[in-house]
Amino acid sequence: MASTMIVALFVIHAEHEWNVKELAAVYLCVYVSLIFTGAGEFSLDRLFFKRNSTEAKEDAKATN
Repeated sequence: MASTMIVALFVIHAEHEWNVKELAAVYLCVYVSLIFTGAGEFSLDRLFFKRNSTEAKEDAKATN
């Protein structure tokens, strides 16, 4: 999704004024922050499988 917003911001709306680009920039910021922080408490994995971050870390260590 972030790549889509990069294209929208810098290619599709390149010649438009800022007020047209603004929504794509806001979405880009949201998607980039999710890339770096993850979904956390709001993730579907946590909702469906009742996993928390410590369980996920323990599973990752067990598989390595």
